[in-house]
Amino acid sequence: MDRWMKWMLALAFLAAPLACGPGDADMDAAGDDETEMADGDMSDTEGTDDEALRTVEGGGDLAGWNGRTDDDAPFDDVLVAQVDGTWQVDNGPAVVLWQDDMTASGSYTLSGTFHQVSSKGHPHGTGLVFGGTAMDGPDQAYTYFMVMGDGTYLVKTRDGSTTSWVLPSGDWTEDAAVNGDDENGMYTNELAVQVGDAETVFLVNGTEVFRADNAQLHTDGNYGVRMNHNLTIQFSDLEVSGGM
Repeated sequence: MDRWMKWMLALAFLAAPLACGPGDADMDAAGDDETEMADGDMSDTEGTDDEALRTVEGGGDLAGWNGRTDDDAPFDDVLVAQVDGTWQVDNGPAVVLWQDDMTASGSYTLSGTFHQVSSKGHPHGTGLVFGGTAMDGPDQAYTYFMVMGDGTYLVKTRDGSTTSWVLPSGDWTEDAAVNGDDENGMYTNELAVQVGDAETVFLVNGTEVFRADNAQLHTDGNYGVRMNHNLTIQFSDLEVSGGM
């Protein structure tokens, strides 16, 4: 009886790891990490994943632009400079840039070209901001339209500390019009918004990807650019035609 009990205990000990299936513990851990990273990538705001913000040498110089970082992080790791006739932004925290005289209202078209020099390892969004009011205060409000190096785009609004999806999907949305990262982690995309009397059309590289009723958006006010965290982005040809 003692020998039989010892054999039964030994078999139970050997069989226990198989009850979970091969590698289940590792898969669960990996799944949690992948979900966390996916959640971080699918957000457009800081503090949503565990990626540390980069340090930018010479940061703190916005070259005359007004700026607002997510969570009002210091500008120590944000650097704006002119490079080869374009504006280059190296940033740790996500940042919005605008100038006081950059305003548009009524019906107008806003466009700009964005060249990603480096994504620092995985995609982050960059693009246009428009309809901005009280940009440097607690009641900041604007609409933003961004693309990411994985071939997706988003449209959202900000009201104070709250952001809201305008896209019905409530997520970054894939579209063939968006140029994704090349083998060097670079892309170039031209973004435009055509604000009409009742609705706004969103275009990437000349192709319409979305349209929305103006009632869902902020359309009158400052315009500028937004870069999510940990990027090196060059932007150019930021201009408005029509409107007031």
